[in-house]
Amino acid sequence: MLFRSPFSELTSINTIIKNKPFYVSDVTKIVNPKNSDRKNKADGIQSYYIMPIVINEIVIGTFNFGSKTKNYFAFC
Repeated sequence: MLFRSPFSELTSINTIIKNKPFYVSDVTKIVNPKNSDRKNKADGIQSYYIMPIVINEIVIGTFNFGSKTKNYFAFC
């Protein structure tokens, strides 16, 4: 599912632009949720992991993984 949001509305942006992964193990524990966090929660996402896609040391996008279970990710 495609979801577009301004960078200012992404909880993860400060971490991602530093070329580091970002994860939330329980969306209910986010202190100041942004629109993207509220959308994830409304869609049933309980935890998520965002991995930057980097080419020549420049972040060009992200891979986003969500789980409907708190504290749970399965990578195959």
